[in-house]
Amino acid sequence: MSLFLGSDRLLASDRLDGRRVGVVCNPASVDAGLRHIADRLLTHPSATLSAIFGPQHGFRSDVQDNMIETKHAHDAVRRVPVYSLYSETREPTPEMLRDLDVLVIDLQDVGVRIYTYI
Repeated sequence: MSLFLGSDRLLASDRLDGRRVGVVCNPASVDAGLRHIADRLLTHPSATLSAIFGPQHGFRSDVQDNMIETKHAHDAVRRVPVYSLYSETREPTPEMLRDLDVLVIDLQDVGVRIYTYI
Protein backbone atom coordinates (compact mmCIF):
# COMPACT_ATOMS: atom_id res chain seq x y z
CA MET A 1 0.00 0.00 0.00
CA SER A 2 1.36 3.42 -0.95
CA LEU A 3 0.91 6.41 1.32
CA PHE A 4 0.89 9.95 -0.07
CA LEU A 5 0.79 12.90 2.28
CA GLY A 6 -1.39 15.88 1.47
CA SER A 7 1.68 18.09 1.22
CA ASP A 8 3.21 15.73 -1.36
CA ARG A 9 0.03 15.82 -3.42
CA LEU A 10 -0.20 19.60 -3.21
CA LEU A 11 3.43 20.20 -4.16
CA ALA A 12 3.20 17.75 -7.07
CA SER A 13 0.16 19.54 -8.47
CA ASP A 14 -0.01 22.88 -10.26
CA ARG A 15 -2.23 24.47 -7.59
CA LEU A 16 0.58 26.65 -6.22
CA ASP A 17 2.02 27.69 -9.58
CA GLY A 18 2.57 31.44 -9.75
CA ARG A 19 1.29 31.96 -6.23
CA ARG A 20 2.72 33.66 -3.17
CA VAL A 21 2.36 31.10 -0.40
CA GLY A 22 2.13 31.38 3.36
CA VAL A 23 2.40 28.25 5.48
CA VAL A 24 1.19 27.47 9.00
CA CYS A 25 3.59 24.85 10.30
CA ASN A 26 5.83 23.59 13.08
CA PRO A 27 8.80 21.18 13.26
CA ALA A 28 6.54 18.17 12.64
CA SER A 29 5.49 19.56 9.24
CA VAL A 30 7.70 17.18 7.27
CA ASP A 31 7.25 14.74 4.42
CA ALA A 32 8.21 11.05 4.27
CA GLY A 33 11.82 12.09 3.57
CA LEU A 34 11.79 14.38 6.66
CA ARG A 35 11.96 17.49 4.48
CA HIS A 36 10.19 20.43 6.07
CA ILE A 37 7.25 21.96 4.19
CA ALA A 38 8.81 25.44 4.38
CA ASP A 39 11.96 24.19 2.67
CA ARG A 40 9.96 22.37 0.03
CA LEU A 41 7.95 25.52 -0.67
CA LEU A 42 11.14 27.57 -0.77
CA THR A 43 12.54 25.36 -3.52
CA HIS A 44 9.25 24.97 -5.41
CA PRO A 45 9.96 25.84 -9.06
CA SER A 46 6.90 28.00 -9.62
CA ALA A 47 5.64 29.14 -6.22
CA THR A 48 7.06 31.73 -3.82
CA LEU A 49 7.28 31.12 -0.08
CA SER A 50 6.25 34.53 1.28
CA ALA A 51 5.52 33.98 4.99
CA ILE A 52 5.62 31.39 7.75
CA PHE A 53 3.04 31.26 10.53
CA GLY A 54 3.74 29.49 13.80
CA PRO A 55 1.12 28.13 16.21
CA GLN A 56 1.42 27.98 20.01
CA HIS A 57 4.98 27.08 21.09
CA GLY A 58 6.36 28.83 18.01
CA PHE A 59 7.29 27.86 14.47
CA ARG A 60 10.37 26.08 15.85
CA SER A 61 8.58 24.74 18.98
CA ASP A 62 11.21 26.46 21.07
CA VAL A 63 8.73 28.16 23.43
CA GLN A 64 7.53 25.29 25.58
CA ASP A 65 6.11 27.05 28.62
CA ASN A 66 2.35 27.11 28.51
CA MET A 67 0.69 30.47 27.97
CA ILE A 68 3.93 32.16 26.82
CA GLU A 69 3.22 34.28 23.78
CA THR A 70 5.71 34.13 20.92
CA LYS A 71 6.99 37.23 19.17
CA HIS A 72 7.01 37.71 15.40
CA ALA A 73 10.40 37.20 13.78
CA HIS A 74 12.22 36.91 10.48
CA ASP A 75 13.64 33.65 9.15
CA ALA A 76 17.15 34.58 8.04
CA VAL A 77 17.65 31.32 6.10
CA ARG A 78 14.41 31.44 4.10
CA ARG A 79 14.29 35.26 4.14
CA VAL A 80 10.61 35.51 5.00
CA PRO A 81 8.66 36.88 7.96
CA VAL A 82 7.62 34.44 10.68
CA TYR A 83 4.31 35.46 12.20
CA SER A 84 3.26 34.07 15.54
CA LEU A 85 -0.35 32.98 15.82
CA TYR A 86 0.14 32.86 19.57
CA SER A 87 1.03 36.50 20.10
CA GLU A 88 -1.12 39.60 20.46
CA THR A 89 -3.35 37.86 17.90
CA ARG A 90 -4.51 34.27 17.54
CA GLU A 91 -5.29 34.54 13.84
CA PRO A 92 -3.60 36.10 10.82
CA THR A 93 -4.33 39.78 10.43
CA PRO A 94 -5.17 41.36 7.06
CA GLU A 95 -1.68 42.90 7.05
CA MET A 96 -0.05 39.46 7.50
CA LEU A 97 -2.11 38.07 4.61
CA ARG A 98 -1.70 41.11 2.33
CA ASP A 99 1.15 39.69 0.22
CA LEU A 100 -0.22 36.12 0.01
CA ASP A 101 -2.33 34.38 -2.59
CA VAL A 102 -2.80 31.15 -0.63
CA LEU A 103 -2.32 29.90 2.93
CA VAL A 104 -1.27 26.26 3.39
CA ILE A 105 -1.84 24.63 6.78
CA ASP A 106 0.40 21.66 7.59
CA LEU A 107 -0.12 20.75 11.25
CA GLN A 108 -0.47 17.35 12.81
CA ASP A 109 -2.84 16.49 15.62
CA VAL A 110 -2.45 13.60 18.03
CA GLY A 111 -6.13 13.51 18.95
CA VAL A 112 -5.93 14.34 22.66
CA ARG A 113 -7.55 17.23 24.48
CA ILE A 114 -4.34 18.60 26.02
CA TYR A 115 -2.38 18.76 22.75
CA THR A 116 -1.80 22.48 22.20
CA TYR A 117 0.52 22.59 19.19
CA ILE A 118 -2.31 23.33 16.76
